[in-house]
Amino acid sequence: MLKNHWPFVFLILGLLFFQPMWSQSTEIDCMALPDDQAMKCFSIQLQKKRVKEEERKRAEAERRAAANNQTNCMKRPDLQQAMKCLWKNIQNLGEENKRLQADVASMRNENKRLQNDVTKLTDAVRVAENGNVGRTIAYATGNGPNDGTDVGQIKSRVLRFTKAKATTKLRISYTDNFRTKGTFKACRWEIRVDGKSCPKQPLIYDDYAASNGNTHSSHTIVGYCSGLAAGTHTIGIWVSNTPSYSGSNCYTGWNNSTWVLEAEEVN
Repeated sequence: MLKNHWPFVFLILGLLFFQPMWSQSTEIDCMALPDDQAMKCFSIQLQKKRVKEEERKRAEAERRAAANNQTNCMKRPDLQQAMKCLWKNIQNLGEENKRLQADVASMRNENKRLQNDVTKLTDAVRVAENGNVGRTIAYATGNGPNDGTDVGQIKSRVLRFTKAKATTKLRISYTDNFRTKGTFKACRWEIRVDGKSCPKQPLIYDDYAASNGNTHSSHTIVGYCSGLAAGTHTIGIWVSNTPSYSGSNCYTGWNNSTWVLEAEEVN
């Protein structure tokens, strides 16, 4: 009976020996602090974790030493006393196993929390190196006006954005109501910056009509525009006939529905 318990005990002890574990504690959210204070906060928390880990290792070593010093039941004078001794040792092992299982569960939860801390620390370092890029969002929105332009700029849909760095990208999204009228016709809406297509990838949306319907539908276009210099830029919307689909009847907005232009600088 005793031999059957040892493999499980050694497995749990091995898990505890090779994986870190710190006791749960309520800590300050370092990411809520200014950048310079956040780095100091993370450093203090890591130092506390090292101290707790050393304490845990010492306690674990003491427990292992106590387990190794259990009474040798086979030296008891008779079989009855030896069996009682063995049963007591087995009960002690059962309690120790429960404690080890609780420690393993606590260790897993702590490891998840530590992974989140690492992610936060990585974000803090990135912000410290690159500045607060990617956290400022500019937007323009309105309800109408509707616009029946088939070819040209939708002049009411405009957003100005100041870009901090030349090496970053703009994440631009555009929500509006679109309609293409005609049979086998198609209209194209494009997000442009400073009146030009994005340098490395045009941000376009094509709407195709197979029959002479008059369906107005809301859609969202999202894309990334790279290769733009730092400074102030004007984001706008242009509409045209999709290539090879001339004579298409395009319409932007309907019944003064909401439109949104949004831009964010990202690394």
